[in-house]
Amino acid sequence: MRIVRYVTVIVVLLLIAACGARNQQPTVAITVDEAWVRPALASGNTAAYMRITNHTDIPITLTSISADFAGIVQIHQTVVENDIAHTQHLENGMRIGAGETLNLQPGGYHVMMMNVQQALNEGETVSISLTFDNGETMTVEAEIRNGTAEVE
Repeated sequence: MRIVRYVTVIVVLLLIAACGARNQQPTVAITVDEAWVRPALASGNTAAYMRITNHTDIPITLTSISADFAGIVQIHQTVVENDIAHTQHLENGMRIGAGETLNLQPGGYHVMMMNVQQALNEGETVSISLTFDNGETMTVEAEIRNGTAEVE
């Protein structure tokens, strides 16, 4: 009798574990946090910064970014040559290695936003859409705030 009781308990526990595993949410491939945009005047330019983490075991490329409030949105990298800083448009996107986090920050990788359609005032938030080569598209809310260069 004891064996039947133990076997019954084990079977019930296995069924509970199987049901719980089936209800788990799938792992998120990409997360974006700490998104912010510099204030700007209408018809001016600004930049957006954020931290993007690739939680997969394969590289993912950020292929494009869009924002309703800007006429042109491009992925850029600041490069220093002969003590002069300039930005380069990354036409093929930005690769984020497997398990890596990419910091978009002043003085480094950033999102250049040109021909801003409206004034962007400190304290407000705006939406930015990101598209990745794995087919994932996400919209992030970015706070408009002043910031300083934080190159690591």
